[in-house]
Amino acid sequence: MKNIFNTIIILLFSQAIIFAQNQTDALRYSQIFYGGTARSIGMGNSMSAIGGDLSVLATNPAGIAVFKKSQFNLTPYFGMNNTNSSYLGNTFDNTDYHVKLNNMAFVGAFNGSDGWDQINFGIAYNRTGDYNQEIIINGKNNSNSILDYYIYNANNNNYSSFRENLAWETYLISFDSTAYNGAGEYYSAVTDAGFYGETQRRLITREGGSGEWDFSLGASHKNKLFIGGTIGVTSINYKYKNVYKEEEFEPVITNNISMDPKYFEFNETLSAKGTGINFKAGALYRPVKFLSVGAAVHSTTFYSISEEYETSMYSQFYSEDQNGDSDYFWNTDLNLYSYKLQTPFRANLSAAVILDSYKIGTFYSFPMTFNVEYEYVNYTKMQLASKEASEDFISSNKAVKDWYQATQNIRAGYEISFGLVMLRAGYAIYGNPLKGTKFTDGRTIYSGGIGIHGENAYVDFAYSFASDSETVYIYDATPNFPSDPMGNIQEPTAKLSRKSQFYNITFGLKF
Repeated sequence: MKNIFNTIIILLFSQAIIFAQNQTDALRYSQIFYGGTARSIGMGNSMSAIGGDLSVLATNPAGIAVFKKSQFNLTPYFGMNNTNSSYLGNTFDNTDYHVKLNNMAFVGAFNGSDGWDQINFGIAYNRTGDYNQEIIINGKNNSNSILDYYIYNANNNNYSSFRENLAWETYLISFDSTAYNGAGEYYSAVTDAGFYGETQRRLITREGGSGEWDFSLGASHKNKLFIGGTIGVTSINYKYKNVYKEEEFEPVITNNISMDPKYFEFNETLSAKGTGINFKAGALYRPVKFLSVGAAVHSTTFYSISEEYETSMYSQFYSEDQNGDSDYFWNTDLNLYSYKLQTPFRANLSAAVILDSYKIGTFYSFPMTFNVEYEYVNYTKMQLASKEASEDFISSNKAVKDWYQATQNIRAGYEISFGLVMLRAGYAIYGNPLKGTKFTDGRTIYSGGIGIHGENAYVDFAYSFASDSETVYIYDATPNFPSDPMGNIQEPTAKLSRKSQFYNITFGLKF
């Protein structure tokens, strides 16, 4: 009888059952934190005005025209992410490790004619995002439960087979058909009686990353003007697992098993893959020997994304039902979705001071380079769209404009040459795309490196340290329903502080 009734309810609320991609998905795939070569990383990924490095195909393709020799290089990296969570007075640290490819690239350099010194082409893979992170959140909540979220949704036309129906099938929520003069109401003994004080625990695992294959062409004119263009073919591979638990409820022995939950666990898995295309154009100009200025524009990336999504719920009770059961399990089928995403366009301006060795009294200075780069990104221009006529993203696209803002990113670097050996330092700050946040609330990166360059081969090493912060909504109510998450109940949040370390090494050949 319960299953028959539940089927009717699901049909009645079928418009709310569909799993929806939202503004957080759009941001995840739109943010770019450039990988590249160890030289570029050591200098804060600020090479756009310098060129001559295989990472610039992704930032300012005009830099490909600076090469005088053909080159090939490979850059693997080792990463460590340490995440500290703070929730209801409890803190927890967790560290994950991974090894990935940051950059692999080739440039072919050819002499030009009629004032065009070089005509070069290149192919490069650059990692643009690292999603790997493990988060553990733990705390004792005396005010509310995720069951409040389920009850609110069920009674406000947001009943979903991925959340509320799982709670129904595992006896965590019930339905009173006599309430409101027969209109009926969902309820839970825990929420109605205020039996809180449960321990809440959430384990979030994120894996994967984004990358881009760049196909570039560039030319230089009289070694002063450099122009270039890139076609970028992007890829996304993202896996997400969310395990949410509530336990240690106060036992209430009653004939109704829904009255006394002991423990329950919600599991959610998402796997996303996508491909996209974009276009970049850039220019460098050297008015004098020691100064180089650059500019580049990046079109929106047009993504096609496919996802697999499923959820499950397990519950356990203090007392047994009439069949002698005290634990229950329910899961959804694996659901497949596809949609489109347009990321915001980007624009950057850059400048570099390139100093040769100069005689100072009886001494000679060492050659050195100072460079700085400014990037503008307007995240309110992100746009989700459906591949199916039956779906729309009106609320998600509205949330994009309500939640996000334009940001300014600044990257700077320094390099000094001691002949074969070069030392580098870099700094970068990426503005926070969330509205109401200050510039300093974004992602900050400090870096340094060393390189040994010979006539036909080179090796570079770079270390970078990045820090950022994040707010996690414990029930995911606010990201899913930004305009009305849980009625008059304030959704609890956890504060995350992440510190990441990356060790990069580049092996390169010149020919």
